Amino acid sequence: MLITCPECGKQISEQAASCPKCGRPVSDEDRERAQAERKAAAETKRETRRACGIGCLVLVLFAIIMAAVGRHRSNEQAPLKNAGDTYPDTSDVGTRLFTRQTQVVVFCAYCGKKIRSRPATVEVPALAVVQPRREYAVCSHPQCQKAAKLRAKHPDWSTDVCYTIAQRKVQIGMTKDQVLAAWGKPRDINRTVNPFGTSEQWCYGDIGGTYLYFDDSVMTSFQD
Repeated sequence: MLITCPECGKQISEQAASCPKCGRPVSDEDRERAQAERKAAAETKRETRRACGIGCLVLVLFAIIMAAVGRHRSNEQAPLKNAGDTYPDTSDVGTRLFTRQTQVVVFCAYCGKKIRSRPATVEVPALAVVQPRREYAVCSHPQCQKAAKLRAKHPDWSTDVCYTIAQRKVQIGMTKDQVLAAWGKPRDINRTVNPFGTSEQWCYGDIGGTYLYFDDSVMTSFQD
């Protein structure tokens, strides 16, 4: 790699001990500065290419949309055949709904895995960009099936909490009932009552096990 001598401006090798023209020593700071400048230039080049790519994509999409609108208008404004004929009113073309093809992609509501996809039709305005539609179901994985049963039994529990319980895990913010559903009853419970409420320590496992801490029936921290 070449770097620029700060003294005379000559391009010299990065590995050179000094500039062959002016004799100025090449320090580690000079090499680091040159490397930083190369990285900055490369990053700027990548950003420019990315911006150009996005701009080209926007222009292509705009051209496709305008071509579709133009075809629609030309189809509606057919040549008049009789003296009393008039052109149809196309002033509402921007708000009128048109049938378009799209895809419905079904994901698992618990693990997020894609289950299946199917074609579908939607009604959208002429200038709208049709995006695939997402739907959610439950996949065949045993943990997801268990999470779905928990959700049906406890509709006030979130999908995330039910999936965590199905994996036999716990997380901060769980209630006592949710922790019991995930890990069962603790080996010991140490309770502390103070003017601000009740705190509890739940002990799981033997000595050196896991300790969960609750404030007013909500898990606030753990220690393992």
